[in-house]
Amino acid sequence: MAWLPPVLAWGLSLVTAFALVASVRWHGGATLDGQVIAGPGSRKLHDRPAPRIGGLAVALGLWGAWCWAWAWGWGSGRLNEQPSTASWSALLGPMLACGLPAFVAGLAEDCSRGVSVRMRLLATVGSGLLAAALGGVVLNRTGFWAIDGLLAWAPLAWVLTGVALGGLANAINIIDGSHGLAAGSTLVGFVAFGVMALLFGDAPLALLCATLSAATAGFLLFNWPWGRLFLGDGGAYLLGFTLGWVALLLIGRHPAISPMAVLLVCLHPVTEVLFSILRRQARRVSPADRDNLHLHSLLMRRLSSQRLSSAAANAATGLLLPLTLTTPAAIWAVFSRSHQGWASAGCVLLVTSYLLLYRSVARLGVRSAGH
Repeated sequence: MAWLPPVLAWGLSLVTAFALVASVRWHGGATLDGQVIAGPGSRKLHDRPAPRIGGLAVALGLWGAWCWAWAWGWGSGRLNEQPSTASWSALLGPMLACGLPAFVAGLAEDCSRGVSVRMRLLATVGSGLLAAALGGVVLNRTGFWAIDGLLAWAPLAWVLTGVALGGLANAINIIDGSHGLAAGSTLVGFVAFGVMALLFGDAPLALLCATLSAATAGFLLFNWPWGRLFLGDGGAYLLGFTLGWVALLLIGRHPAISPMAVLLVCLHPVTEVLFSILRRQARRVSPADRDNLHLHSLLMRRLSSQRLSSAAANAATGLLLPLTLTTPAAIWAVFSRSHQGWASAGCVLLVTSYLLLYRSVARLGVRSAGH
């Protein structure tokens, strides 16, 4: 019976995604986002309108799987227990509940374009604080004794948990700039965390990762390669929050796991955010300002200059970056899951690879003035 929740999550996500695309004439006035904007500062890399509420497909897939589990008595167990597979829904339910503020704020922005950056940031960090206060999911160790000593003070651990989960949710939103990039990267992350959970004998957490992967895959079929449906802020926040939630669960439930190995799986979007902040500060603009100088933006324009159509370049970018950055990092993380030194070396290699790739693409003349 363990295969049923992922199959149900995938099926509900797929059907919802199809329904959103098929019914666009009824909701398109509020949800469409698609014209090409070629000028400076543009982040629009798609070439035809499509709904940007694909996060609904992922959310309904997950909520449907959880409701089925409770209807059939699969809700036993507590968050920090490791008993039978039946407790997987005790992991999923609190995660979805705590993630609601972030998801709702993002979905409201997708439909209204009127939710400020500050409000969305507060909502995502608020979801992280709920994870610590209500869900019992707290960043309690990093593998470095000086920092871990500070994390022993619960208020600081709660605040850092909120910042970490809110930051990762926004990081996934930042890389959501080409078809399949955000969803594909998080899908790789869920698979890697699921493999780690299995290797540590944690069947409930592995099943949770399988369910998250399945719901993401159902949406991804309509997002890549042609971009018929976009993840939107709500979907990006949901995937980023859940990825961070699973990461903290792994660290909290398994003392043998290296926190740096867990970080390595999520490091591509985190690096994108930190590098973007430094880049904007160097240009003396606000870190909150948008630009079209992200790695995926530059790479897509570089591919477009090689006689690829914008649609093909978009799809290629969404495939290449998860394959060249996230997947190797995830494989390294799985093999170094219990070795802090090797995992830290993997983090250094990923950041170095990102910077070299960025420099290589930018040097090829794919530069554009931001705002």
